[in-house]
Amino acid sequence: MEQQTLLEVMRNLIVKIQIFVTRPQVISQLVVIAAIVIILTSFFALVNLLINRYVFRSLSDNQGELTEGQRPTLGQRLFFGVPLLGFPIFALLVANYAMTVMQARGQFVGLLDFLMRILGVLLAYRLLLAVFYLFFNPIGVKRFQNRLFSPLFVLFVIYAILGLFLDISSLTNTILTDSYENPITFGALLFVTVGLYFWVNGIWGINDIIMAIARRSQSMNLGRLEASLALVAYVLIAAGIFVGLGQLGIDSTTFAAITAGLSVGIGFGLQAIIVNFISGILLLFEGTIKPGDYIIVDGNWAEVEKLTIRATYIHNWYGEQKIVPNQAFITSNIINYTSSDDWYRLRLRIKVRSHEDPMTVKALLASFAQDDARVRGEPSVHLVNFDDRGMEFQLRYWINIRLTWWDLLEDFYTFIIREFGENNLQISIPRQDVFVHGSNEAWQVLQPTASEDATPPLA
Repeated sequence: MEQQTLLEVMRNLIVKIQIFVTRPQVISQLVVIAAIVIILTSFFALVNLLINRYVFRSLSDNQGELTEGQRPTLGQRLFFGVPLLGFPIFALLVANYAMTVMQARGQFVGLLDFLMRILGVLLAYRLLLAVFYLFFNPIGVKRFQNRLFSPLFVLFVIYAILGLFLDISSLTNTILTDSYENPITFGALLFVTVGLYFWVNGIWGINDIIMAIARRSQSMNLGRLEASLALVAYVLIAAGIFVGLGQLGIDSTTFAAITAGLSVGIGFGLQAIIVNFISGILLLFEGTIKPGDYIIVDGNWAEVEKLTIRATYIHNWYGEQKIVPNQAFITSNIINYTSSDDWYRLRLRIKVRSHEDPMTVKALLASFAQDDARVRGEPSVHLVNFDDRGMEFQLRYWINIRLTWWDLLEDFYTFIIREFGENNLQISIPRQDVFVHGSNEAWQVLQPTASEDATPPLA
């Protein structure tokens, strides 16, 4: 049999569909199917609108729409399944009743039987979604549904409908072009485009599920796990791209030739992107920077939010999100406070007048952090400097930098003000002499100044 072109296959398909839909028995079934779909779709769309407006009103100010940070209760999660499962269940019941009535009249019911099979798959798909909505964040599930589940179901329906009129294998084997050494078929093109789309979204969807389960564990290192999953995802995506290129007939030799031809252009035009790409791979392999780490970038504190292959997303105390190219983490000095653990040695300095008793000051400062559950181990107090204006002491103790940073610092300042006042200890205030040109007079200005290590580097 002579190989048909894609245009000829599509033309024959249209002719078959036109002949099929002009039959009276087919028309009557199409009318029933259209009525079932339109009526039930409209009804459950209204139900979904009412649920969003009234059930979730207490969760959001955005007209019932949930946002990323909100967590509905178990009862509210169950309402997500009402429009999901209601439509296929009622549609199956109505379609089955219509089939019974039409069979009793001796009419053809092949299309209704086909609809029942489609609705059965839809029910299984919606049931899986309802389980996801019950146990995971609805916002993430909805994103997963729009990007993967819904397109997969639409693709299944298209495949099933086309199977009624033609042999799918003949369509996929249709040659689109034979201008190259290896002809490109319609099936290979679908595999590269549609297949890669579902491959990539499926990988990231599985990553989201693993992370959602891992967040329920208190002992899991989420940052390291997320970095590892991102690395595995990029490796799998690269493997999928190579497999797709193989389906198009592009072997390793051809790929090397194309890469060599583009190397000059990439070297000049995409140099920064390539450098950031390689830097991202190094960061993922080494694990020096992970999501959730506390770091210092350009002298400012920040928390790593997400690590991608091109850039790293960070945010600071003020909620400002910054996108930093990965190259900056390779070529710059980065301080990571949580690389190996969450413990940080807090160092606080205080200066008192030179006539005070140093042992009394040391005992008082040491008592601040003793028997405090937020402090690990015994605190230490040292006399680090003294001059004619006073004695400078340093209090050192270990804290969990994620939990106790601002609370302990505020407690320390409050403790100094209260306890030093009760014990008649005077804090030394640095003096600054100001001379006015053309005058023999001088003013002594008392000005409090912070020492270099008065507060931890995160301040």
